[in-house]
Amino acid sequence: PLGVRPRTDALPTALAAVRHVGRTDFRITLDTMHLFRSGGTAADVAALDPGLIGYVQLCDVPTEPALPEYMDEGMYERLAPGEGDVPLVEVLHALPGDVPISIEIPQRAKAEAGQPPEQRIAHCVAAARRVTVSADGRAARADKASADQTARADKLEQDVRDYDKRITGEGD
Repeated sequence: PLGVRPRTDALPTALAAVRHVGRTDFRITLDTMHLFRSGGTAADVAALDPGLIGYVQLCDVPTEPALPEYMDEGMYERLAPGEGDVPLVEVLHALPGDVPISIEIPQRAKAEAGQPPEQRIAHCVAAARRVTVSADGRAARADKASADQTARADKLEQDVRDYDKRITGEGD
């Protein structure tokens, strides 16, 4: 079962939480859906102390919610980078160069429609590469997948399969 994790959708509240905890190993997980939907901007990200950003979850969403329940959209239906309205290139430009970035793109409707995990993953990874190439301005970088990138892609593929099993109830 999915555990309940404390989260906030507003950057100022997240900053207040980090300050309150007062530990250097307690940082913000910046989710582009929540940042955008709470009114945050790339300028807000650029204004942050780079050491406060621990991790970034990259996805896209339309300006207006696609589902009536915010949490349903957040947990089950996100768009691949570049397919929604989040200014991802600007957000990527605003990030420190050493921050870890992953893609978080649950797509339950596509899973339930029978789209294989490999197809969904390939589409999302290709979309993320297009956005990062736009942000980097170096197309060659996307064409040269290192062994580390390949290992991360393999892990991502397995994570998506595990996720699909959880949301569809397969394997129970």
